[in-house]
Amino acid sequence: MAVASIGACLALQHHSSRRVRGTHVVLRRASQVEAVRLVSVKEGQLVVDQTNLALLMESLRASSCERVAVVSIAGALRQGKSFFLDLFARYLESSEDMLSGSLQDSQRFCWKSGMERVTDGVWACPQVFEGPGSAKTRVGILLLDTQGTYEPGASRWQNNSLLGLAGSLSSILLFNVSKQLQQDTVQDLQVAMDLLKMSCRHHGRPRPPSDSKTLTFLVRDWAHGQQLNEGQNQSPKELPMTSQEQSILESFIHSTTEGQGLGQFFESLECRTLPHPGHIDRPSWTGDAKEISDDFLVGCRGLFCTLATMASAQTGAAVTVQDFEQTLQEYIAVLNSARDLTESGTSHRQALSDVSLLSAFDRSRACYRASLYRAGALTWKARLPEILSGEVAGAKALVAEELVAAHRKAMEEAAQELRRSALFGDAWA
Repeated sequence: MAVASIGACLALQHHSSRRVRGTHVVLRRASQVEAVRLVSVKEGQLVVDQTNLALLMESLRASSCERVAVVSIAGALRQGKSFFLDLFARYLESSEDMLSGSLQDSQRFCWKSGMERVTDGVWACPQVFEGPGSAKTRVGILLLDTQGTYEPGASRWQNNSLLGLAGSLSSILLFNVSKQLQQDTVQDLQVAMDLLKMSCRHHGRPRPPSDSKTLTFLVRDWAHGQQLNEGQNQSPKELPMTSQEQSILESFIHSTTEGQGLGQFFESLECRTLPHPGHIDRPSWTGDAKEISDDFLVGCRGLFCTLATMASAQTGAAVTVQDFEQTLQEYIAVLNSARDLTESGTSHRQALSDVSLLSAFDRSRACYRASLYRAGALTWKARLPEILSGEVAGAKALVAEELVAAHRKAMEEAAQELRRSALFGDAWA
């Protein structure tokens, strides 16, 4: 049975119009909810579109939701991000009618075939969706689309800032990659989050909390999945990661610095795979859903159901409706200041060096404490001077020789972690 409880808390109505986004013109139907540009890049700064923000806030306040869980998608250009998010929006509006009408003529998020850019900046659907558990948790779902990385003419700061904004606002961040999950495809996200953390530290602000936040690596055009049984696409349901997806994720986490480093920004990491959607990337495609691969649609339905359930249950990572505008403005201010840190007289390599060293020292300290925990010399959130002075109840009473041995072992492990983590730095030169 389809998830019938998924629908819109509020749908803003628009008249029929021709919408120009970049150089792409789309004919909109009456009563069609369409995404609006929330953030753009002008003169090297992130700029909020105040009119569209007011429209979005009006929608948030008019909904019955107390909190909003942001689900955003990011990744390299021309990899089908907007198409995927557009399908997700259609599913949230009505899972049963997701494929009704021409997909090309009734877009929530603009997309098209070819290499020409369609999305610039950050776009939001001015509609609060309701997931399966939203009636109990009062958490609505807000979808954000981001400009692809490596766009011609876009600076590294622009790529990093847009990625950082998506990562900081999202309850669930979908990081879109093509065909396989590997280190070089995720490096930009790691650098973006590290730069955000460095800028927050520089301005004395707390970094974005990781509690309840999920990073999902969305591997597109995956050619090694199992074919789905006939008729399976009639009953979408929440799907756990397959053993293959778990294996991909575990291999990535254990073999790459990025896989381990991103864990400090997201409480949960997941991997999901989707096969190629078929021949819809041809310029001649008219938007007929019948030409989309059945395996792709089945995978999408299961993933959409899972994402909607996860988002509506994430009360910890969801932002309160009244705080959304302030949260957005604060992160944009932090990211705009990060441009000064990385571009005013500082090379990109030096910025990477600074970020890497800060991250490496954090990991080294965490490694030292973890080693002392294992030795019984520390308890959770206790400081070493308090341990040594006997002020912490429950700490293991180590004799001096044991404590020295535990300290030396912890220092060795921390030093090894620092050498391994400081990829761009000269801490040991």
